[in-house]
Formats: sequence, structure tokens, C-alpha cells
Amino acid sequence: MSREVALLIGAGEIGDKDRLNASFDKANQIVAVDGGIRHLRSMNKVPTLVVGDLDSAKDEDLQWAKENGAEIVHLRSQSESDLAKALNLCHEREWNEILVDGIEGSRLDHLIGGFATLANADQSLNITANLTSTYLHRFVTGFSGKISLSGTFSIFSFGTTNVTLLGPEWELNGENITFSTRGLSNVANCDAELTIHGGDPLFILINQ
Repeated sequence: MSREVALLIGAGEIGDKDRLNASFDKANQIVAVDGGIRHLRSMNKVPTLVVGDLDSAKDEDLQWAKENGAEIVHLRSQSESDLAKALNLCHEREWNEILVDGIEGSRLDHLIGGFATLANADQSLNITANLTSTYLHRFVTGFSGKISLSGTFSIFSFGTTNVTLLGPEWELNGENITFSTRGLSNVANCDAELTIHGGDPLFILINQ
């Protein structure tokens, strides 16, 4: 069975266009997260589905999506964000390779909420987000492998993550990373060796 790669497009500011185009090339499922449907319509990229409470999706955009075969999943619950609903749906459908764009905007609380949503998503999901000035990768307990790093990067945890990271200028060896500046502005030009020994998901923001 082929691997399902889902690209989630939110209603916020779209990140680097070249990276977005690369995401479209990789994805075989395109998900409009509520008002993110307007971005897809402007690019003439028909989504596989549109999901959310649909309070920020225009009727004409939804009609365009329906007419082109998109599935509309209307979830009214206000207990979680539309991005969380989309990630949960991807998990249910076993679309475990996740690319995210359009989660930045003018409101800082929305951005922090977006990061919190990525942190709390099911650990089966392999998540990468395209932001306006950086690439964000989420790694969960059990990951062990090489990651390509070039230039300045930072690592964060919204909780506590036990990490080994070998290769960068400042290495970590079984150390705990918390929501602090401990992992801010490291430097590497190598295939670094990363192991997540336990704890909460780890975020690596690569400035490219």
C-alpha cells in the first residue's frame, strides 16, 4: 500500500512558496483547514477534503470544492481548533505523513495555539510545517536517525524531552530539553544523529 502524505493548508499566512510547491509534489491528500480553502482555490488546487467548523470558509469556496469532488467534513465542536480536528481526522484515516502550511498570522495567540496543537497531536503522526522564515519538524519518543542540518537551528519542547543530538556545534547527550532557551540558535552543517529517548515531542526549527 502506498504511503499517504497529507498536506494541511490553514487560513493563515502561507510560508515559503518553493517549499509549498515541494509539499504539493509530495502530497497525495490535500486538506483545507476551514478558511484555508481560499488559498487552495486561488492556486486552483482542489482539496481531498475540507474540515472544520467552517465559520471562516466562504460559501462560494465550499461550493467550488464540492463541485470538484472534495469531501466536506463539518465538525462543529468548539473544544478544539480546526487544525486539531484536521490532524485527528488524518490520524483516523492513517494519513500519518503530515505537511502543514498556513498556520501563521497576525495574532500571536493563534500561532502559539498552532504550535500547541502540533505538540499534542497523536504521536503516530510525522509532522513538518512550512513557516514564513523556517521549517519546523516534530520528533517523538522512539525516533533515532540522521537529520540533515545546514546553518542555524533551534530546538524546543513544550514539556520535557530527553534528547541526544550529535554533530552540531553544541551537542546534547541524554539531556532534558524544556520550554526554555536551552536549545536556541545552535549551528550545524552535517547529517546530525538525533535520538528522542522519552518525554514530550521535540520541535526543531531549521532556518533555511
